[in-house]
Amino acid sequence: MLAGVILWASFLPLRADEGRLFPKGQKLTSVVAIDMRKLNAAERVMISTLQGILAKSSSKQIFMDEPGPPWKGFLTERYGMGVTAMPDPWEVLAQFATNIDGYILYDHETNMNSVNAATSLCGPYKAVAVDASIEARVRATGITRMIMDVRNRNEEWVYDNYRSLLNPSLGAELNEDINYHLRDYAVMANAFVFYDNGVFHQRILEDWAAHGVLMGYTDVSVKGEYGAFVEYSKRGIYYLGADIAANLSLLSSVYDENLRQKSHPPEPAAETNVHYVTFLMSDGDNVAFNLWSLYFQYNRPSRGKFNMGWPVLASMVDYAPSVLRWYYENASVADGKRDNFIAQGGITGAYLNSWPADRLVAHAQKLNAYMKAADMRVLQTIGYGGFSQLGVWDKFTAQPNIDGIFYNNYGGPNTGQVLFSNGKPIVEIRDVLWKGIEDETSLAKRINSAPRDPRRAEGYTAVLVHGWTMNLDNIQNVINLFAPNVRVVTPEEFIALVRKNVTR
Repeated sequence: MLAGVILWASFLPLRADEGRLFPKGQKLTSVVAIDMRKLNAAERVMISTLQGILAKSSSKQIFMDEPGPPWKGFLTERYGMGVTAMPDPWEVLAQFATNIDGYILYDHETNMNSVNAATSLCGPYKAVAVDASIEARVRATGITRMIMDVRNRNEEWVYDNYRSLLNPSLGAELNEDINYHLRDYAVMANAFVFYDNGVFHQRILEDWAAHGVLMGYTDVSVKGEYGAFVEYSKRGIYYLGADIAANLSLLSSVYDENLRQKSHPPEPAAETNVHYVTFLMSDGDNVAFNLWSLYFQYNRPSRGKFNMGWPVLASMVDYAPSVLRWYYENASVADGKRDNFIAQGGITGAYLNSWPADRLVAHAQKLNAYMKAADMRVLQTIGYGGFSQLGVWDKFTAQPNIDGIFYNNYGGPNTGQVLFSNGKPIVEIRDVLWKGIEDETSLAKRINSAPRDPRRAEGYTAVLVHGWTMNLDNIQNVINLFAPNVRVVTPEEFIALVRKNVTR
C-alpha cells in the first residue's frame, strides 16, 4: 500500500479543484537509455516493469530507446537532463537492484496470461516481472527473492484476489504479446492489466463504469472497432488507445505546467466569393500515433507551406508534456502557413454523443480543464448518427475553452452540416483525403465546384486526412489544384469564420 501512497503523492492536479485522470511519475532529472531492439521479449518485459517501479520513486529512470522521434534528445536539449547509454539489460538491472524488492515469476510460453498477471502485481509489490526463461540470470545478479509465482495464474485470478492493491480507477487492456509498450506505465500506476473478449471482459467493463479510465487497445475481432469502443463510452469509461506507446511512465515524469502554442490565428478577415477549407489529420486520439506516426507526418518537408490542423489528445499534458511541447515549439506560425493544434476527443477517444447523459456535464468540465492546460480552443470528436444531438453539444459549448466542435460521423456519411450550440459552431466533416475513398484529384475537383458563399454551410469544407494512407505531400498536391478563390485556413480560423458568417 506504501507504493500507492508514493504514487498519488506525485499526482498533481490541473487546478486545486480539478484532478488529473492520468497519474504522473516522480519528477525526472536523469536518464539511462537502453536500445530495446537488441533485447529479447523476456528482457523487454523485465526492463519495462523495472522502469515502472523507478517512475514511482526515483528521479533517475530508464528510457526504452527505439529509433525515430527525438523525445530522448529533447529531454537534454530542453530540460537539461543527463542521458547515459547502457546497452546491457543486466547491467541496467544491477544498477537499479536496490530499487526493487524482488521479482514475480511468469512463463509466457506455457501460459501467456501469466505475463499480464505478473505485470499487475509488480507495482503493489515493488517487483520486476521475470519470465521463467531468464530467472536463473536474474538470480545471478543478486535478485534472489521471488515474491510470487504466477506461472499458472491469469488476470482473473489477480482481479479476484488482489484487486484491493490495485489502482481503483485506471486499468490497462494489453495483449500478452506486447512486451514493453505501456507495461511501464501500468506498473507505475498500479494498474490492473488484462486482455479478454469474453465474460470476464464484460465483468471488467461493468466494474469500470463506476471508476473511469482504461488504457491500451481492446480485442476488436468480435464487435469491430466502432462496436467495441462505443461500448466504453456508453458506460462512461474514459478509454485511451495506448497499447503500443513507449515510455509513458518516464514521459509522465516530466513536469511542465506551462504548455502554450506559439500563437493562435488572429480574427480572419471577411471575404466574399470564396470557399473555405481546413485540413485535419486523423487518428490523433491514439497515444501511440501522437508519439510516433504523427512525428513522421509533422517532420515532412512540406509542413509549413500551408495552414494545417493537428488534432491531438489534450491529456498529453499528463503523460507526455515534453512531446506536446516539442510539437508546439517546432510549429510554423507564418500567416497562411500555421500549424494549429486542436483537441482530438479531448481527454480520450470518447464518443461524446454516446456518453451517459447524467455524466456529460462532469465530462465537459474536465475536458475544458484539459483543453485550457493544453492551450487548445477547438474540439474534434467522433460519433455515429449523433450530429443533431444539441442537448449533448450544449454541455460542451457551455465551456469557456471550447470555441467550436468538428464532428466526424464514424464511417460516414459526412455532409458538412453546420449547427450552432450556445452560439458556437458544430461542424460536420464534409470530405476526406483517404486512399481508396478519395484521392487528391477528385477531392480538389469537388472543392473547386463547391459554392463560394461564406454565409452558407456549403461554403465550407472540413477535410479529414487519413493519417495512415495520406500525408502532407498529398495535401499539398490537393492545394496545388485548387482554384484561386479557395482559401485554406486553420481549424480555429475555420470555426471563427463559420461563427461570424454563416446564417443561423
